[in-house]
Amino acid sequence: VKTVHKTNGYGQLKYVISEILPEYVDKVIFLDSDMLVLEDISVLHSYCNVMQTRGIMFAATGDQYKRDDLERSFGRGASRRAINSGLVLYNLAAMRRGVHTMFCSSQVFSSISCFRKYNTYQDVFTAVAILRPETYLKLQCFYNFQIGSVSFVHFL
Repeated sequence: VKTVHKTNGYGQLKYVISEILPEYVDKVIFLDSDMLVLEDISVLHSYCNVMQTRGIMFAATGDQYKRDDLERSFGRGASRRAINSGLVLYNLAAMRRGVHTMFCSSQVFSSISCFRKYNTYQDVFTAVAILRPETYLKLQCFYNFQIGSVSFVHFL
């Protein structure tokens, strides 16, 4: 997936993680390299249990920045449903069982062709969450709080 965002191939691992990890790994907590962990992340395992019960494929926080490009692609209110993929919980068992379409499948990429361009790797997550909301669990913003003046205004 080509994007205008300057990152390396690390971001693309998020799309194929269920295919590259061994079968005995059924859940993953994926953190970007720029994340600062301030507390014990074991609390996130409770979300993994909810995801397994409901057959949810992934969980992440919402993006805290307004994205006009998402509004153009998906309509009014789409930027409020944008995903920040700095922290993603994966239910690999559900992904492998084929409960939901995989990120890397041609069906998903043809469904999200309404994007004019991908600004970041997380745009694919946003598209899946918007087009297939049953595959996504929204985490509270404090699990991936973005620093910046817009963040404080957006979440007060």
